[in-house]
Amino acid sequence: MKKRMKVILLQDVPNLGGNGEIKEVTLGYARNFLFSNNLALPATDDNLKNLENKKEMEAKIAEEALKKTQELASRLDSLEIHAYLKIGENGKAFGSLGPTQLAALLKEKGFEINKSQIITKEPIKEIGEHKIIINLEHGLEAEVNVILEEEK
Repeated sequence: MKKRMKVILLQDVPNLGGNGEIKEVTLGYARNFLFSNNLALPATDDNLKNLENKKEMEAKIAEEALKKTQELASRLDSLEIHAYLKIGENGKAFGSLGPTQLAALLKEKGFEINKSQIITKEPIKEIGEHKIIINLEHGLEAEVNVILEEEK
């Protein structure tokens, strides 16, 4: 019977497990492959304690990032943006507001939003109020009110 030992994986290893998982493997596999390629550490008390501390820190960082994204979503939800375009005699706008222009308007208001995060059904061409959706991290969304007015 082959001797076995427990290891902590430092990254994903095909057919074995993912980063941070504790697995039991043969001693030879651990020494000759996992340890020599820096894929795992022995599951000693110190290494297990370090792993637990690392997971706690990652959880705190993820929680803080989620909190910041939620705050951003609530600030965006109450936001109203005024945009101005030249309007022809027929009431149609010359040009339109697409994600690129909307991202620039949001930047003027102090929000760093990528144009790929902005969802509109179609470019905004008509005077009046329009709702746009902004996709944020962690699966959150914000709805911003865009008011298109005639440029004077």
